Amino acid sequence: MHTKNHTRKPRPALRFADAKRKWLIFLAIFLTGMYLMTFVQHYFENNGIANIDTCTLEKQPLTHWLEGTGVVSGNQIIAYVKPAGRMLEKGDEVLVKTAGANQQLLPIAKISYDAQKNIITMYFTIDPDDYTDGAQVIVSREQKTNPYLCLAAKAVHKDEMGNYFVYLVKEKKSILGIEPVCRMKYIDVYLEDGVYAAVDVKNSRITEDDLFVYHADREIQDGSKIHLLDENER
Repeated sequence: MHTKNHTRKPRPALRFADAKRKWLIFLAIFLTGMYLMTFVQHYFENNGIANIDTCTLEKQPLTHWLEGTGVVSGNQIIAYVKPAGRMLEKGDEVLVKTAGANQQLLPIAKISYDAQKNIITMYFTIDPDDYTDGAQVIVSREQKTNPYLCLAAKAVHKDEMGNYFVYLVKEKKSILGIEPVCRMKYIDVYLEDGVYAAVDVKNSRITEDDLFVYHADREIQDGSKIHLLDENER
């Protein structure tokens, strides 16, 4: 008596489950590999992260040198300057220099302002024996402007076209979580004196809550990863 061996064919549902399991295993391996590659990339990129100090907008007066010219006339010097900063008053001292390098701080004896010409005329009382009648003089005075919303000058940069820009501290989502990065932003500057830059906040679309890169220990650009130094790291 002969018996027949019957090979049972896998059911379609079993074949589908097996294929699905293999696909899930492949997907898990692929995602794990991508994660490890991203982790390694971030690890090496972290070695190029810039350490930065930050600053915010603050109200500060700016310093400007008010300069003009004048002439010796008898017992007085008459000088003319363009207004800058706080308007000068009688009694304010101004540095007066002659061609012979002689210089002296003199109080303003009389002052007038021509609004149409935007010129200040100042008069100084002098001893005629100390000056040559008709001699030309240069007058100057350090002036402070009214307070503006300012950024530290080191936080403000210029591109090759002379446009001002800053780096804002922002956050970026990554596979490792939230990371700080810098974002380049163009701004409008009213005035600058080498210490502060007065910023047009409205047109620049920045606020007093924004955080700006003041100093970085290496070159940064838009999108660069950064590390904010705390008090103990400075």
